[in-house]
Amino acid sequence: MKDIYCQAVNVPETHSSAFDNSPIGNMTLYVPGESINAYKTTDPWSGFGKFQTLTTGIEKTETAAKPMITTANGQIAVSGLSGNATIQVLSPDGKLLDSTSATDGIATLNVQPGKVVIVKVGTESYKVVVK
Repeated sequence: MKDIYCQAVNVPETHSSAFDNSPIGNMTLYVPGESINAYKTTDPWSGFGKFQTLTTGIEKTETAAKPMITTANGQIAVSGLSGNATIQVLSPDGKLLDSTSATDGIATLNVQPGKVVIVKVGTESYKVVVK
């Protein structure tokens, strides 16, 4: 072995003899950039000869915004959607009650007031009481 790749941002706890009989002084440890100093100062990780920033090839990440779901007068309005996302309204036992596609990131569906339904947006599901 000459290289070790560890993707853990928090330095894993390991026994001090974990790398005994391994030439870690001649090896490179690849770790997340924000954690490199923690690895350099934590035994037995600090015994590696070289430390390099682990690269993933991912240049930019974004957290997807959750949709805003409101109800009034028997209508469910879902906003904050991307493009023409599909929205489904299901009964608690999984029966499809209604379905539509968003227009400009907004969708409206009709449901009987007072019902508890599941609003499914993509792979995410939300329990909603219709007012």
